[in-house]
Amino acid sequence: TAARSVSRRQLRSFLSALGVTCGVGSLLAMLAVGEGARKEVLAQIERLGTHTVVLRAQGSGAADPGTRPLGLGTADRLVRELPGLRHGAPRKELDVTVSAVPEDAGPTVVGTTADYFRIKGLRPRSGRLLGPRDRQQRSLVCVLGAEAARELGAKGRVGARLRVGSTALEVVGVLEGRAAPSVRAKAVATRD
Repeated sequence: TAARSVSRRQLRSFLSALGVTCGVGSLLAMLAVGEGARKEVLAQIERLGTHTVVLRAQGSGAADPGTRPLGLGTADRLVRELPGLRHGAPRKELDVTVSAVPEDAGPTVVGTTADYFRIKGLRPRSGRLLGPRDRQQRSLVCVLGAEAARELGAKGRVGARLRVGSTALEVVGVLEGRAAPSVRAKAVATRD
């Protein structure tokens, strides 16, 4: 009876089967897109630092004698003394100008150490990242974010000399670009 009904109404049967197929396909596609979006959001949150602890000193040290700024030794001491803490990197945003960049469009300048890149999951597009030797030798070097390198043009290439504040730094690396458009360019230097 069913075969006879299907054979008599072939167009209706075909359209019904097509509707069910499209509906199931749409449902599977939406589930796949939702799962992909969930994984991407989790990956972005992971890159932002779900396993990261940020410590900040309150006060300015000189104005508030009871508070000392966190320094290079603090990060080293925390890594040595706190179980489960694998990496530590101080990070200080510096209020300095970068030569060849208009002041209103200037990049954020961050003073840090080599572990910062590992903690943030940053990789070089060209050149290299900061290393332990840069800190030991107090090298005057910097690593540029992709956007900062683009803004600087020829002065944003590996090997170029860049004036940051009153200090000339050698560009030793340029970071890979980030997918998120809200990430500002950074010039990361080893200077304390």
